[in-house]
Amino acid sequence: MPVKHPDNIDIVARYGLSRGWNLKSRIVLVEGTTDEALFALTDKLYFQKTGIHLLSDDISIVAAGERDLGGTRGVVRELITLRGLASTALSPNGRPIYRTIALFDNDKMGIGAVSGAKNIDSSIVEYKDVFRLHPIMPLQGNLDPKTLARNFETLNAPFKGLDWEIEDLLFEGFFDSFAADNPFSVNKQVNRAGFAGGRLV
Repeated sequence: MPVKHPDNIDIVARYGLSRGWNLKSRIVLVEGTTDEALFALTDKLYFQKTGIHLLSDDISIVAAGERDLGGTRGVVRELITLRGLASTALSPNGRPIYRTIALFDNDKMGIGAVSGAKNIDSSIVEYKDVFRLHPIMPLQGNLDPKTLARNFETLNAPFKGLDWEIEDLLFEGFFDSFAADNPFSVNKQVNRAGFAGGRLV
């Protein structure tokens, strides 16, 4: 049965509802539903501890999909789609209502996806439209992509060559407990400057 949409929503919101998403003005695409759930859990736990939400009311964390619909290819596909649709959804003053970025793991697949997205659409710029997770994500206010790129490279120089996935942002004790209970789950462990990444298969 087709999904019934309200008549007074724009094309981006309509597309989002067709995919099961409640899209807000700032959209962050992630590779899968586990990534999306980790963001939601982090926001919930931080709010319980501090009374402050990490995610503002205008941000949507959206999984590109499950299994074959997700992953890096799914993120690139949805990024291209949402950017195209958003170019037609404008505010009364002519400014875009929506801003979409993609967040990839900093591994072989993520590096390839960033390159692939830029090859498909030359207007996509790394450190502006697509980002890879690193142990240190700069908080500097300068949003110039070239400046951000230098900040990322400088701050993460000690961790060069370390794969970094969203799961690596979890408390290290979580992995230690999991590995103790599931000894065959650890494929390899790589450490750089006190950080460990790419540990679980």
